[in-house]
Amino acid sequence: TITVVIGVVVGAVAFSIETAVDAITTWRLRGLSLALADAEAAGVDFAGTLIPAWLSIALSGASLAFLASALVVVVAPAATGAGVALVMATLNGVDVPKLLSARAVLVKIIGTALSVSSGLPVGPEGPLVHIGAGVASFCTRQQRMRCGERVVLSTHGVRGFDTFHNDLDRRDFLSGGVAAGLAAAFGAPIGGVLFSLEEASTHWSHDTTWRSLLCSTLAILTLSLCRAVGAGAGAGPGPGRAGFLSLTAPGLISFGSSDGAPPARFYAWELLAFAALAACAGFVAAFLTRAAKALSPRRPKTGAWRVAEATATAFVVVTVAFFAATFLGVCREIPGGDADANDASSAAGGGAGSEIWTPAVAVALRCPPGAFNDLGALLLGLRDDVIAALLSEMEEHSVFTPRSVAVALVITVVAMAFACDVSLPAGMFMPTILWGALLGLLFGHGARAFASHVFAASSGGASLNLTAAPGAYAFVGAVAALAGVFRASISLVVIMLEGTGRVGYLVPLLLGVAVANLAGRVVNGPSHYEEQLNAKGVPVLRHHDAAAPSDSPHASDVAERRMAADVECFSAIERAERIEKTLRETTHNGFPITTSDGRLVGLVLRSQLMVLLARRAFVERVAPPPPPPPGWGASSYLDASFSNSNSTSLDEDAASWGLLPDDVEIAPAEGEPPAEGEPTEQRAAAAAAAAAGFASPRTR
Repeated sequence: TITVVIGVVVGAVAFSIETAVDAITTWRLRGLSLALADAEAAGVDFAGTLIPAWLSIALSGASLAFLASALVVVVAPAATGAGVALVMATLNGVDVPKLLSARAVLVKIIGTALSVSSGLPVGPEGPLVHIGAGVASFCTRQQRMRCGERVVLSTHGVRGFDTFHNDLDRRDFLSGGVAAGLAAAFGAPIGGVLFSLEEASTHWSHDTTWRSLLCSTLAILTLSLCRAVGAGAGAGPGPGRAGFLSLTAPGLISFGSSDGAPPARFYAWELLAFAALAACAGFVAAFLTRAAKALSPRRPKTGAWRVAEATATAFVVVTVAFFAATFLGVCREIPGGDADANDASSAAGGGAGSEIWTPAVAVALRCPPGAFNDLGALLLGLRDDVIAALLSEMEEHSVFTPRSVAVALVITVVAMAFACDVSLPAGMFMPTILWGALLGLLFGHGARAFASHVFAASSGGASLNLTAAPGAYAFVGAVAALAGVFRASISLVVIMLEGTGRVGYLVPLLLGVAVANLAGRVVNGPSHYEEQLNAKGVPVLRHHDAAAPSDSPHASDVAERRMAADVECFSAIERAERIEKTLRETTHNGFPITTSDGRLVGLVLRSQLMVLLARRAFVERVAPPPPPPPGWGASSYLDASFSNSNSTSLDEDAASWGLLPDDVEIAPAEGEPPAEGEPTEQRAAAAAAAAAGFASPRTR
């Protein structure tokens, strides 16, 4: 039941975000067109025509970014960014406060719709992963909602919620929520499961597999049904308007249909071009990651300045995009007719020309009727449809000029570096796919020019077509860009193949992913997610290779990276004498628990050790290695694993007794006989500990 609820809710949330983004973007572009039309009707000069249109598009984008950032800063700071890296940390066992709270999820939903519509180079895919994990967390926790002193809703005692109210099942459902969020974004249920397995989840089981697959399948099914019902009512957004109850284009991002497209075809020499494209994509991805890392410590820390930064960034990005499109864009004929006709012709489902070129994509911007500004579409249009147009570039025509593609590539990459870490919900999947497709399209035009020159000369001037379609290069470039930024591999290939059905390009895709991963690691090393976790100081322990234990973290390595002084480690079962000596001679607040070969398995706090000593949580061992000191018959040991598994309850127990870390005496009170079987040396060690200053008079 909970699996079904997670999938259905995530799919419905994805549909609501898509509908809001489509409506707000259309409203902004309609305002831009009206401002231009009114200025031209008034007979003002060229500058007077541009200023109202610029203010309309720039101020609307800045206002949306302001609202999204203010919601995050004031209501739920945990909703900032994509949230994927912190969800990965949560599945790794790190407790990130408020990350999966109902308030953070609600702000994430509203803020994502606002920020994606603002014109910033951000997308909804990463936030959907966070939202899916939040929905799963809500369904597996006992909830209680109050209105004043009255409880209006409680899941305590409800059978379904109580059954899975444990860490093991919650972890499985969180992995399923991650898969559902990504599947709803790309329309790829298997790819969503693989992404959750490959990138997000540290632990995996058979139950996790089927729960994740069911969640992701139900998410895209719900999204498709919502689109179909909306299409029947005349309100469905995007390419899903093919007819009532037609379950087509299941993801938020439509990569275009392979129906009616030329068969997948590439030549052996083009593998070198695909490899060069992937290497360039890896280098650009490494630049983006380095730029985001360099800008992170320089970003404002206070709430008001963080909101101001997001607002100013949106205003500047939209301003640059508007003026670049105005002065550098080229008017091109709309494929399949004018934008208004496309609304009616979309019912025919006639491919990219009839489904993609809606008024939210074909930005006119001073172009005559039946034409659109190609750079304006790339920078200001609805990005998911723009991506579909880029991937649909066929051999017989080129919708976008190479100059406009190059300008859009530079603006998108630079804007992403500044916008990726602003204080609003912002995903990086969609803009990364966009600049990767732009880079690939440039390579496609270059490969075609190269082949035409070289092979035409060798064939005596005969016209030969020995290159793949430019859209194939855009396809490989998009996947290579994702691999360079996020360092995933198998899941990205499966996601793109599920979204497009172009299985014929499997070899170039695999080559592109491998080369982009290698180039990104050589130039920068960690992925974007790993850099985000490092910047936030979140420790994540990876277990990618179970057959190679040498890859697991060593206590000395963790100490070198995270601790200022030499580390003191304890075994799972340790001598009380050594614990007393360590507490007396150090001021550390925490001590790693390690195995015999130095592998890190946990952490115990100083206060927890004091409470355990005060409670005499000892186990008895006879002559353990190393041999006990002379005069000891049985050595008293402290079981640190007991502390590791019950630390919270022990602290609460001690507090209920009035025991604090500074109010603990280990030695018996004066005149009190030692406990049965307690060595006198233990009393001496306790007295020495009290004299050392970490135990004070007994509190009874």
